[in-house]
Amino acid sequence: MRDEEYELHNDLFPMLEHSMALCANCTLCQQASLGFVATEIVWGSGPKHARLMIIGKDSAGGDKTEPLWKGSRYTLIPLTNKKTGAKLRILLCRAGIDPFSAFITNTVKCNVGYDEHHLNYSQLVRVCLRHLREEIATVNPQVVLTLGGESAKRAQGVLKNHRPLRVEGLEPTEMLSNSPAFVGSLTETGQNEIEVFHLKHPSYVEGKARERAYQQNLEVIAARLR
Repeated sequence: MRDEEYELHNDLFPMLEHSMALCANCTLCQQASLGFVATEIVWGSGPKHARLMIIGKDSAGGDKTEPLWKGSRYTLIPLTNKKTGAKLRILLCRAGIDPFSAFITNTVKCNVGYDEHHLNYSQLVRVCLRHLREEIATVNPQVVLTLGGESAKRAQGVLKNHRPLRVEGLEPTEMLSNSPAFVGSLTETGQNEIEVFHLKHPSYVEGKARERAYQQNLEVIAARLR
């Protein structure tokens, strides 16, 4: 996408007040002996009972010189950099999904462990997944879409009883992350069955052909939501 196309969609930028804060300061990493309390947390954002939940990895990356899409390190809202967050929301719109109708979150919620304590993703995500479990239980979505291999792996660990689901029209193309012979699954949450889909991270989607392929997969997900 060209810069001017991103600028035409600045109205898709989410609002911080739509975040679902689970606590004021998070002490999970302190309790797990990782040595810190999280204060600036990138909570999931969107309707509390959204039918679609989108799960990214973490708040890595960002550009504070951007006028709007600076990235979640600066905005404290998930998926809010230009090449990932803006792109994803534009592609959702093209596929007929209102980005504001989706609950968007990450597997790791804060920057403190990375920046001040030099911990790695594997150390942080083991603790932070407790928040993702609570978000899934609260939102109780119909469809979960993961972005990238790590998000898919961690979400599958939270969503138990994963079993293959063939979805006609959604193909395991290059746009899918680590896809075996299927791209969706049904999973039991105790409340209902959730369809889970895994797509590549939007940052890898460059060029019209890949954007169109990604959009087509989102269109199938849109049909499942209907």
